[in-house]
Amino acid sequence: MLPSEMIPVDQVSAIVYDQLGPLDRIIKQSTDSIINTHIKQGVVDQKVSQYRCNAYQDRMPYFLNEFYKKIEHDLEIDARSYHIHIEILGKIVGSLRVTCAPFEFKEVLPVSEGIPSEFDQYVELSRLIVDHNRWRADIGKLLITRAIKLAFDLQAKGIVALCKRSTAMVFSRYGLEKYHSKPIIVASRHYQPYYLMHTTLRRLIMHIDSTTHYDNKTTVANIAMPIV
Repeated sequence: MLPSEMIPVDQVSAIVYDQLGPLDRIIKQSTDSIINTHIKQGVVDQKVSQYRCNAYQDRMPYFLNEFYKKIEHDLEIDARSYHIHIEILGKIVGSLRVTCAPFEFKEVLPVSEGIPSEFDQYVELSRLIVDHNRWRADIGKLLITRAIKLAFDLQAKGIVALCKRSTAMVFSRYGLEKYHSKPIIVASRHYQPYYLMHTTLRRLIMHIDSTTHYDNKTTVANIAMPIV
C-alpha cells in the first residue's frame, strides 16, 4: 500500500469501507433488502422527521424549542443538508445529518470567535441518533462511515461536530480532535458540556489507515453510540 499521505482520493472508499463492522457485511450480503441505508439531500422525509422528533422528546427535548426552530428557519439547515438513515425490516434504527456551511454549531456555541475560517470548507455532522438495540454500535459506525464517504464526495476539506463528552470519545476513534482543550457549556442544551471536534479528511485517511490492522476489540464497533 502507498504511504498514507500519498493515498489518492479515488482510493478512499476502499480504505473507509474496510473499517465497517458486521452490520455492513450483512448489508453487502443481503439479497432481500432486510437492511437498507438511505442518503437524501433536502427536506427530511416524514418518516425520518418523526423518528428524530420521537428521539428528541425522549432524550433531547431542547432540539424542539424555539431557539433551534429559529436556527433551522434562518439557516435552512434541513433543506440544505444530506440526511442519512438506516432501516432494518423497514424500521428506522439510526440517522445522521451532514451539512455544509453555514453551520449550526456557530449559532449554538457561546463564543465562536477564533474558529478558523478554514472550517467553512468542512461539513458538520449532527443529529446522530441510534436506537438502543444489539446493533447499536455497528449502526452508529455505519452512519459515521457513510458520512465520511459523503464528505469526500462533496470534496469537503474536513469534518466538524459539536459533541457531548461520550460522543467526542467516539469521534476521536476516527481521528477527530478537540478544538478547545476544555468543554464548553452550552446554555441552549440544558447547560451541558460539549466539545467541538474536528479533523481534515487527509488526517482522517491517515488515522484510519494507521488503525486498519488493530484488533477488533479496540475498534469503534465496541463503543456505545450516543446522540450528538
